[in-house]
Amino acid sequence: MSSILVAIDGSAHSYKVVDEAIALAKEIGAKIILMHVIPRIEVPTEFLEFMKTERIEVSPEYLYSTKVGEEILQRFGERVAASGVEYDTIVEVGDVAERVVAIAEARKPRYIVIGLTGLHGIRRVATLGSIARRIIEGARIPVIVVPHAE
Repeated sequence: MSSILVAIDGSAHSYKVVDEAIALAKEIGAKIILMHVIPRIEVPTEFLEFMKTERIEVSPEYLYSTKVGEEILQRFGERVAASGVEYDTIVEVGDVAERVVAIAEARKPRYIVIGLTGLHGIRRVATLGSIARRIIEGARIPVIVVPHAE
């Protein structure tokens, strides 16, 4: 079965991205791979203290980021499941564009579906470092970019 890699950031625009991916998946008989990449972040002090108290031995950045990513993917996964389309989820930590391209190369989906704008806003699109632009430039498969609804 072919698949579609759908990279979402959890913003309001992600709903439109997922809905477009669902429509495409139904049209071509594909499953969806929902992906959320969390950029490296500074973990709150309170969370670090909790980890010390609980003697949690994994990377605090990884644990904190994974929980956030899992919550986002659960919310959007429920939307995909309600549509009847099969799906998987992936949470990654790192550079968003690099991770999306790397997962696309590893999982070999038919398409990548991304949003034109997300948490960074429309001004990011004009910059050379825009995530959408970097994914388009790095991908070896077709990338479908969902424009922001005005």
